[in-house]
Amino acid sequence: MHHPSRFFLFLLLLHGSLSYADLVLEGIDDELARNVRAHLPLASEPCDAEPWLIRRRFRAVDVAVREGLEPFGHYEPEIRSSLQFDDDCWRATVSVDPGPPTLLREIDIAISVPAEETHHFADLGSPQELAPGMQLRHSAFERYKRALRIRGAERGFAEASLSTSTIDVWPDEQSADLSLHYESGPRYAFGDISQNQDFIDPKLVSAFLEFDQGMPYDGRLLTKAYSDLSLSGYFSRIELS
Repeated sequence: MHHPSRFFLFLLLLHGSLSYADLVLEGIDDELARNVRAHLPLASEPCDAEPWLIRRRFRAVDVAVREGLEPFGHYEPEIRSSLQFDDDCWRATVSVDPGPPTLLREIDIAISVPAEETHHFADLGSPQELAPGMQLRHSAFERYKRALRIRGAERGFAEASLSTSTIDVWPDEQSADLSLHYESGPRYAFGDISQNQDFIDPKLVSAFLEFDQGMPYDGRLLTKAYSDLSLSGYFSRIELS
């Protein structure tokens, strides 16, 4: 015999035990608020969490807020916080004045590439986001490094490295110095090209390839070859390696 009323009550109780409390952020919004909240373990605690755990999480609020602000260049925030308990739940309020942003001051970006290959990186010169006077954003620095790595790998610079990658922050001066040195190393070339198929003329397959042994490596040519071979209708599965 079924008991739908008891089952419904169980669902209500289960839902209540998983409800989350209220953590209010004041003084910041949008991306700053999202990043700060992501750094706050307190934000994910439910109403029925043990009070000792909530208090311990609350003691870490200041550190977590600072960690959430630093990627955006705010190193000197003012933080005020309060915690309240009632019979059913808890509520925390965190007021944040992020303070003045840190501005980029000295920029040292150097891309070391063989003279005949510099054109491959011409559009990756010092980006505007990393110019003197711009607000420090760690994400912009990481995006630029990732772009250099991707471009190098795509063009065959398999030994590329970042010999220097530093951000020196001077909080008292609201300034930061950035240094980035990219060394491409030699550019690799296509090696021996072989085909692992035996049902059509190899010359027909070769006609789809715009590269040959000894040519400087370029991942775009592999991508194009894959696309052309896929659209040819000759193959149901293609692997290029």
